[in-house]
Amino acid sequence: MRRGVELAVDINQDGFVDILKGASPYEYVSTKKYLGRPVELLLGTANGRFVPAPAGAMPTIPLIPTSFASGDLDGDGDVDVVITRIHSAGKLTGLGTMLFLNNGKGSFIDATSRLPDIGDPARDVACFDADGDGDLDLLIARGARYTSSSVMKPYRRRLFLNDGKARFKEAPSLQFPGVVDNTISLATADIDLDGDIDVIVGNQYLPTGASTGIPGQNRVFLNNGKGTFKEKVGGLPADKLGTTQVIIADFNGDKNPDLFSAGSTKGDRLYLGNGRGSFTATTGVQQILGTIIGATAGDIDDDGDPDVIVSRWMNPRDKYGEHYLLRNDGKGGLRWIQDGLPIELRIVGGIDAARLIDADGDGDPDLFALNQVFENRYRQLSFAACPRTGYPLEVKIESSPGRNPSPKVAALFFQVGAAGRSVSIPPFGRFGLDLLRAQLLSVMTIPAPAGAAVFSMPIPNDRRLQGIPLGMQALIAEGTKIKDWRFTNMVNEQFR
Repeated sequence: MRRGVELAVDINQDGFVDILKGASPYEYVSTKKYLGRPVELLLGTANGRFVPAPAGAMPTIPLIPTSFASGDLDGDGDVDVVITRIHSAGKLTGLGTMLFLNNGKGSFIDATSRLPDIGDPARDVACFDADGDGDLDLLIARGARYTSSSVMKPYRRRLFLNDGKARFKEAPSLQFPGVVDNTISLATADIDLDGDIDVIVGNQYLPTGASTGIPGQNRVFLNNGKGTFKEKVGGLPADKLGTTQVIIADFNGDKNPDLFSAGSTKGDRLYLGNGRGSFTATTGVQQILGTIIGATAGDIDDDGDPDVIVSRWMNPRDKYGEHYLLRNDGKGGLRWIQDGLPIELRIVGGIDAARLIDADGDGDPDLFALNQVFENRYRQLSFAACPRTGYPLEVKIESSPGRNPSPKVAALFFQVGAAGRSVSIPPFGRFGLDLLRAQLLSVMTIPAPAGAAVFSMPIPNDRRLQGIPLGMQALIAEGTKIKDWRFTNMVNEQFR
């Protein structure tokens, strides 16, 4: 089971990523009760910060979520949300899956009645077009549940088909057959490259006694294009990791989907796909042993391949958990970079799984962990301090080597006054300043290998400026090809 469950997506369609965050499934470790609490909706801003959504934006239903999924489920052009959950309200009730539909303005209504009855526990949900009809369907991983102190009952996975208007009907069990496992993680992709979406299920252990267990075997299910799935026997080695999360991405650059599996018993594993639905284990990943409670993947160093951050949680009687950055060498080799994360994330008391999100809109993944955002400095603009009248303002622009280790050129733009709605300008990314009011302030070189340049700007000693916002953003030319040019984040602070 993963801890620190959250969803990062643009809920209110303002161009900034928002966060849905729920109570930890492990909250009971300290409280001894399954308390639960309402899901928090945090709205992203131009500065990469998050503020609470207005009251009533999310129904105040106490629950302990195990996963979130999102997509335009009712075909109206906005983002809807599905939440799986376990225990809530202090007792073994309120189990299962919930559906929340967006009203187009970032507020949700509870539409769980549109789902088939599913009162069992639910561990994960995948939102994808299973049957190729153009709308998003749901696959529910239901995990297992103790029926006594030493007996755990696993539940079969359930496939819900959408009518295009977010009314779901359960598919016959033969459409998603297979062994009944303790499935707690799902990953979807076109694994066999035939144009439809397939599934990998990550399975946790099934206890054989009160304190021992047998790790589960992960499985590959291939889609026939019409929403009927068949297990690819032998598609994955019989490693039986006791998986907590599965992630599909092309880790070695051969265009075939690969699999990263985080496990609670044997650490992490990387499996390379052959493009036909089968995977082979590789020794290219550095083992992070212990209880891995989650993992997140993205191109952290801007070199064109996915890197991984894993979160290790230790037994409650131990004091520390840790996050680890595994950097990809482009060939599927994942190696721990000891100083790759802030010290606050390396050794922490109690730990939630981290998530990679583009919090500040500059196109590179930042890290959300411990209820705060850690900015990715590979392409970043920052003020040394808030702008103050009568004092110079230092602006720092960073661009680490990434794909191109040569010096780079940055064009720095500014505007005085409130920022407009961010707009997408391909291939550069999102521009957060007002297109009509933004002005070019300076063009500078970012030297290599330092990867940083500082611009000093005098601020007039004029009190009339106080309280007025100052916005800045840069365009970094990361090579001679325009397709490699990118906007930084935007900074917007008031004069003081």
